[in-house]
Amino acid sequence: MNPIRFFFALMLAFKMGWISERSLPYYLVFLAEACRILPWLNSHRSRHIHAHFGTNSTEVVMLARELGGLKYSFTVPGSQEFDRLQHLSLCERGAT
Repeated sequence: MNPIRFFFALMLAFKMGWISERSLPYYLVFLAEACRILPWLNSHRSRHIHAHFGTNSTEVVMLARELGGLKYSFTVPGSQEFDRLQHLSLCERGAT
């Protein structure tokens, strides 16, 4: 794993933890999950991953992408994600 990419992913985790209602440890766990799934995705030669819902799963794949992973997309199927729109980090996710 590239240490520079890890540093930027760590900074992104801190940024998300700063603006979220959830505390920073959640985002550090998400970063650990991203570190864990990235080799698995690469071993399967995946090129794209889709996360359903705009919350935890999307945050994990966004961090995996920052680590040097594949492209991702996500679906926000319901209104509950938009109840707290400012906490979804949509700009960081590329949804502008």
